[in-house]
Formats: sequence, structure tokens, C-alpha cells
Amino acid sequence: MIERIITCKSCAYFEYLPGEEDGKGSLGGMGECHRNAPKAYSPPVGHTSDDCSKSVVWPQLHDSEWCGEYERKQETW
Repeated sequence: MIERIITCKSCAYFEYLPGEEDGKGSLGGMGECHRNAPKAYSPPVGHTSDDCSKSVVWPQLHDSEWCGEYERKQETW
């Protein structure tokens, strides 16, 4: 029996950032977790960009990480 490694890479909620698929991008496999709703982003103190103050972001993480909310991706045909 083959055991699958339970990491973000094989999770249904994980989505790679553009160009990061399979760890081949310059960031080494970074993506976003879409398990929960995105969070509001507040720019750092001293930055006053109106565009940044109204944006939302998904948590970004590496495909080798894991959490307790894991759900296996459905196999596509």
C-alpha cells in the first residue's frame, strides 16, 4: 500500500501562485490556502496607498507545510 504525504501540495484548498507549480518557480513552491475566507490587508505603518488599504489576501505558504484542516484533492480524469 502506498501512503500519500499529507502536505499542502496534495490538499484540495491549496492553490499555487503563478509559476510556482511543483516547486519550480523562483519562490520554491509557494501558494495560497483557500480553506477560509481571505483576510483584509492593512498596509504597514507609514504607507498610505489607497489601493493596498482596500485589498484582501489569502494566507501564503509553502507546499511542504501542513495543518489540521487538510482535505485530499480529488483525482481529475
